[in-house]
Amino acid sequence: MKPVSADTALVLTHLKERGLFQDATPGLEEHLKEPRYVYAGFDVTADSLHLGNLLVILTLYRYKMMGHKPVILYGGATTKIGDPSGKQSDRPLLSLEQIAHNLRKISQNLEGILGNDLLFVNNSDWFDQMTVPTFLRDIGRFFRVSQMLGKDSVRSRMEAEEGISFCEFSYQLLQGYDFYYLAENHEVTVQIGGSDQWGNMTAGTDLSRRKGGKELHVMTIPLMLRSDGKKFGKSESGAIYLNKERTSAYAFYQYLLNIPDEDVEICLKRFTFLSVEEIASLSGLERQRTLAAELTRFIHGESGLKEAIRLTEVAFSDQLGTKEDYDQIFEAFPHARLDKRDFLDKTLLDILVQAGLILSKSEGVRLVTGQGLRVNGRVLTDPKSLFDPNELIGEVYLFAQQGKKKKMLISFS
Repeated sequence: MKPVSADTALVLTHLKERGLFQDATPGLEEHLKEPRYVYAGFDVTADSLHLGNLLVILTLYRYKMMGHKPVILYGGATTKIGDPSGKQSDRPLLSLEQIAHNLRKISQNLEGILGNDLLFVNNSDWFDQMTVPTFLRDIGRFFRVSQMLGKDSVRSRMEAEEGISFCEFSYQLLQGYDFYYLAENHEVTVQIGGSDQWGNMTAGTDLSRRKGGKELHVMTIPLMLRSDGKKFGKSESGAIYLNKERTSAYAFYQYLLNIPDEDVEICLKRFTFLSVEEIASLSGLERQRTLAAELTRFIHGESGLKEAIRLTEVAFSDQLGTKEDYDQIFEAFPHARLDKRDFLDKTLLDILVQAGLILSKSEGVRLVTGQGLRVNGRVLTDPKSLFDPNELIGEVYLFAQQGKKKKMLISFS
């Protein structure tokens, strides 16, 4: 992908135009007139990053496109503590084995998206070797408790019923030292992150100033919320992950295809590399299709996009797919799970009621009379038709349809 501009100083202008700038330390624009090392940190609390993380990843990518040098920090150590930001209670502690597994998977995630020509570091490399007296002497003495208590992430937790543990209270010291360490050892002078991270991020600029280190800067990105108040990147079945093992390319594509009209323009600006003029030229459902295609291609590649489009055609056509097709679309499609043993002597209408496709057997009878129900592609003509396990697709699925538009996958275990 070609750089947006050869002028590194224009990166903030570009980010503001795309709705990707919330706040920054004074002097950042002047500081960015030369190529800088810019970092973003990711704790490894799960084995995949999700769509909510993508805003920071793509912003870092934009810095790269405009001549700056991205750095990824993995929170191998800070994951053991837990960031209190945005939480009302302590995060559950993960085992060291789970953290190591998550780190491997997220590394594959990010290198697949950003390439491996960046600097990747892990804060376990410095914190795991540090003793408690060294931590208190070299880091802790530079922080003032009154200032730490004033941070939004801490204050909100202090007001919550459970309060905040000393473990999570110390998180900002660790993130602050991360920035200082990267500045002293890797020439990193800019950190980016979500707007809820301002307190943790400026802990690093304050620490560097007190220790006589480099001048450091931070820039925050607005949090992404949908117009209906829901968190962007969350679906009915949970988070939309970037790892195809957690969220298939089809489910990823479908989520974006169903972004509400009032949100799609800002999503196109923030999540794609189309010009503002190209975005303005789009209209109607073309905007959602373009958003889904651009972002699915970026995360899952051309082959992932083609597979997502093919499975979309399978899901919404009258032609039956294979078990493998339905395995991929199941979670992102209207679906139900039933126990085969409960329906061996039941009618198909019993199944459709239990699955929620129809409200009652009497409604089912009316629909059968009007040829309004299909099961595995055939019109249901007898309301007393019994369930036959031999008709299951791949011994697992019934594909049921009411009218032309209401469809459902029913899985039998």
